[in-house]
Amino acid sequence: MTDYVSLSLQIIASGVTLWAIWQMGNKSLLGPSLSIVSDFTFFTLDLYLHLWGLIPFCVVLLALHIRNLIKWRNDTSAIQGNHGERQASTANQDQPHHLVRRRKEAAPRASGLHEGAEKATADTKNKGTQI
Repeated sequence: MTDYVSLSLQIIASGVTLWAIWQMGNKSLLGPSLSIVSDFTFFTLDLYLHLWGLIPFCVVLLALHIRNLIKWRNDTSAIQGNHGERQASTANQDQPHHLVRRRKEAAPRASGLHEGAEKATADTKNKGTQI
C-alpha cells in the first residue's frame, strides 16, 4: 500500500512541476503559484519517504518561488492577454501587439557605451571599403 502512495505523490509532484514550468514559459502568474504547490508536494514526498537531505532543498525552492510570485505580481508587465503575449499600456491597447514597442526595445541606451561600439563598427566597415 505504501508503494502506491509514494508513486502517486511522485506522479502528482512531477505533473504539477511540469505544468508550473509550462505556465512560467507563458509568462503566466499561475506558474509561480503552481511551483509553490509543487514544492509542498515534494516536501510531503520527502517526509513520507524519509529523504531528509532533500528537505533543505525544498525549503530553498519554496523561498525562491514565493519571491518570484511576489516579484511577478508587482511587475505589471507579467500580466498577459491571449496566447501569453504581454498587454500594452492602456494608451496602446487599440494598436496591434506587433506595433507596440517591447520594454527592452523602449529602454534608453546607456550614454557613451553603445555609441562607442557603434562608432568602432562604423570605422571598421569604412576601413574595409577604403583602398
